[in-house]
Amino acid sequence: APWTFVPVCMTEMRCWDTRTVETILGAVIAVVSLVGVFKSLE
Repeated sequence: APWTFVPVCMTEMRCWDTRTVETILGAVIAVVSLVGVFKSLE
């Protein structure tokens, strides 16, 4: 999709492409879900 190549600018100083953002979000979601699993096992 063309929008995938549009940079996502969080601030004027930081511009990331959406693929990097999606990778970061995916990693964060994975970590959060893993923490949730470990918490439920306690």
